[in-house]
Amino acid sequence: MHPDAVARQLVDAQYRGALRLAQLVDNLLDSVRIDSGEMRLRRAPLDLAEVIEGAVELMQPLLEQREQRVVLDLAAGPALIADAQRLASVIVNLLGNANKYAPDQSLIRVTLRWTATTANVWVEDQGPGLPTPIAAEDLFTPFRRAADSEPSERGSGLGLAIVHAIVSAHGGEVRVAENSPGQGARIGIVLPVPAAPAEPQR
Repeated sequence: MHPDAVARQLVDAQYRGALRLAQLVDNLLDSVRIDSGEMRLRRAPLDLAEVIEGAVELMQPLLEQREQRVVLDLAAGPALIADAQRLASVIVNLLGNANKYAPDQSLIRVTLRWTATTANVWVEDQGPGLPTPIAAEDLFTPFRRAADSEPSERGSGLGLAIVHAIVSAHGGEVRVAENSPGQGARIGIVLPVPAAPAEPQR
């Protein structure tokens, strides 16, 4: 192999390692903030589709390592009043879960749909799916994992707990589709859409 190719592989491996470490540190810090009640949201108008696209771009090196492809289906919608950085962390954690549990060369689908009052994001993978039955308190409890389905590259057990805490802080909820075993996991977040301002009376 050409020395330049070897050097590129080493750089890519170091970058992926740094990305995993940064995600772990962010999750640990968020976990401390949540436990202490010090997590604050910086709400501002945002484009949720752009937040999702940015999270996918951030995760791309880890996805490419396993030859996984993300299929985006993002419907246009109104601006949300939310914390862009926190919601990006939510999507990164959901993608990180899919990246870890789904097989190589598989698809990860991310969809965004809207109702009059909610934004609905779903992340679906082609992995073994969640163990059934599974209680919400187990799924969203920090450091709680299903030992029988844990991949060789173990995680921190914080990802879904942080997703749940951030989404709840936004007044939303996390949903888990009841797929059959072996049909992959499908986890969604539902966020409230701000009511349109009332038109001034004449």
